[in-house]
Amino acid sequence: MENECFIKILSHSGMVNIRRRIDAIGEWLSQSPKREYPMLEDIFYILQKYQVSDGVIRHSVTVAEAAVNLAIWLNESGIEMSTPMLAAAGLLHDIAKGTPAHAKQGAKIIGELGYPAIAAMIATHMDLTILKHEALNEGAILYFADKLSRQNQIVSLEERFNASLEKYDGSLEVMASIKKRFMAAWIIQNKILTVVDGKLVTINSAEAYALWNVIKINGQEAGDVHYYESVYI
Repeated sequence: MENECFIKILSHSGMVNIRRRIDAIGEWLSQSPKREYPMLEDIFYILQKYQVSDGVIRHSVTVAEAAVNLAIWLNESGIEMSTPMLAAAGLLHDIAKGTPAHAKQGAKIIGELGYPAIAAMIATHMDLTILKHEALNEGAILYFADKLSRQNQIVSLEERFNASLEKYDGSLEVMASIKKRFMAAWIIQNKILTVVDGKLVTINSAEAYALWNVIKINGQEAGDVHYYESVYI
């Protein structure tokens, strides 16, 4: 029997492709079942138990797709990433959305359920410190995928963060936090573009194609780090 949460999502308008997308995520999760991350059925049970809204679930599907596609491209480029871990973390990263410090609260929930590696990734999906010389890891990829996702759409970093800057214009503390998040995302994007060749990676879905186009355009527009540092620092 299909999970009630899954059925509920499918019943809403604009969800024509959601079954295909969720089934694909389920396939990634089933590639190498391990106790360190939950299977798709467990994830939907968790989402239902914590009453995660349809909108947050749609956003989480988008983040999970983006994170897994990024992981696939990095794996193909010689950088090892766990696609199942990112699929699970993407679907669960906003489990506590709407509560204060939802990243930390979500990490606590998932950690108590017995998934510490997933919890650690969720804990830093809002704020992440990454230096230019640091290697990429799954936490950085989840962070970046989330920053490319506005609701359930993949958008450029500029669109995502400029909207936030406009929303909180006048609040110096909040704007400083937004700029810090942008620079962390920009550093991750630059690391990805340094190692991933778009001509050689697997792009086998409309979602993957849209993601790569956004990253490629971001990269073309982000040629001068000094420009971004002057605008966002």
